[in-house]
Amino acid sequence: MSRFLGTNTLVVAIVLMSTLPAHAALVFWDNDSTDHDFTNPANWVGNLYPLPEDDAVIQNNSHANISSAAENISRVYVGADQGGVLDPPLAKGTGTLSIQTNGTLTTSSSIYVGDGDANEGTVNVTGGSITSGALCLGYGLNSKGTLNVTGGAYLGNGYLYGGWNEGSAGYLNLSNGSISTPSHVRLGYKLNAVGVFDQTGGTLTLGTSTSSVIYAGMAEGAYGYYRLAAGTSTSGGFGVGGTGAVGVIEQEAGSVMNIGEYGM
Repeated sequence: MSRFLGTNTLVVAIVLMSTLPAHAALVFWDNDSTDHDFTNPANWVGNLYPLPEDDAVIQNNSHANISSAAENISRVYVGADQGGVLDPPLAKGTGTLSIQTNGTLTTSSSIYVGDGDANEGTVNVTGGSITSGALCLGYGLNSKGTLNVTGGAYLGNGYLYGGWNEGSAGYLNLSNGSISTPSHVRLGYKLNAVGVFDQTGGTLTLGTSTSSVIYAGMAEGAYGYYRLAAGTSTSGGFGVGGTGAVGVIEQEAGSVMNIGEYGM
């Protein structure tokens, strides 16, 4: 049997390869310009801002700020292990992303805050807006992820997780501005995970059906806690305490609206 491809076979192979979709690249934050500007290409490895199909990775104990309209990208990892393929590696450490006044960012997929093993990530929204599919806080094993909204808006199109992975922790703090998603909020989602949502102001808006429930404590050994101290909370209801889990829903003040078949 011949070990060489015939001309026709080679042509077909080339055509097939040319029609395959491009794979997303991981683009790593290095803050080379030292201005911490997310939109500045000089702050990304290779001096190239992530393309719409790319995934942005912020770690190295550094932080990035968005104070203008950022070009859309696919995913964002804040605090991650993704850089282990680089030499020297940029993998371990914390990462912080801050959305400031007039800043906007939209991802076509999800945002992962605290990815990899025992990493930590933080997203601060003080103005402007950030839009994504799912938001996963504490996405990696034993990792920690935090979302702080003190102004502006987080706009979700998928689930919002606090404590997504085993042994992880996810914290949501809403004091002003807004958080919205048509889907569930899941606190303490996996084994021994912790998810805490502390609302001391602002507006939380989920859908009003049973597809838009705040769940607290879902997996064995997990802990989920939602506190409403001020502001407005709209959802399809509450679900508390899966098998072997602890879930707490506490309303000290504020307004709860449009509760569906799940209730306190």
